[in-house]
Amino acid sequence: MAIVLGRLPEPVFGATAAVARYRMRFSAYAAMLTPVYPKGLFGDQPAAKAEEVRSATRPLLLGTTAKVLVWVFLVLGLLTQVFSRPSADYDDNGLAHPAQVVHPAGRS
Repeated sequence: MAIVLGRLPEPVFGATAAVARYRMRFSAYAAMLTPVYPKGLFGDQPAAKAEEVRSATRPLLLGTTAKVLVWVFLVLGLLTQVFSRPSADYDDNGLAHPAQVVHPAGRS
């Protein structure tokens, strides 16, 4: 879409940005760089009039289409993890068992 249109549509940009921001927050939490559990999978909450903006640039507010795209990203990622299988079984020495190696031509 970006190559054809020259830009990303707002829902696609918002969903991609929300997923990237959440992954970064979760990685920081998992690496124990911050004690705060990540929030905001669907972007930032609308700020009250007197409240300061949390983002240095602007808050990320997602519309309905962008939220649906985030769910699509989550489901596709889950399906990819469930249906992917390792191509070989490795022993303790790091060597693949020859009978279980998948060859490009489909022969084992």
